[in-house]
Amino acid sequence: MKKISKLTWIGAALGIAAIGAGCATFSPTKEALISKPSFNVRTYDAEIDTCWTALKQIFLKNNYTISSEDVQSKRIIAVKSFDKGSLLVTLAIQANLQQTENSKIQVYLNATQTNKQVHTTRKTLFLIPIPGSTQVTSAQTEKTIDDKEFYEVFFNQIEVEIKGLIEK
Repeated sequence: MKKISKLTWIGAALGIAAIGAGCATFSPTKEALISKPSFNVRTYDAEIDTCWTALKQIFLKNNYTISSEDVQSKRIIAVKSFDKGSLLVTLAIQANLQQTENSKIQVYLNATQTNKQVHTTRKTLFLIPIPGSTQVTSAQTEKTIDDKEFYEVFFNQIEVEIKGLIEK
């Protein structure tokens, strides 16, 4: 029987470890509650209805479509789409308003971006399209927007809008 050297065992162990690490998958439970800077929340010193009106006006002024609105729980979802040729980009922003203990209002914004890449192919016969031969394929990706500046733009606009509503 042939004896296996220590170097062979070490090489085999490293190889198995490398394969195991390569097979590791993303675990959302590890990332779901990781503490991150709170750049998607802002507190305003105004009535909740004033903040609600300001928020809706900002979405509408920026050409967002209000796709869902719950006045009682102060939750709104606004969507905006961009058509860039074969790329369709959709931004969805969910806003939640909550009253704090000291009668201030916290506005939470959570945005996701969905990219849909569309490719169309058509079969032709001597440069004439063949009816019914069009094939459409698409690929879609979605991600949460973690850009502080993106949220700052909205929060600054909301603040200006609130001041304008209070002055009326």
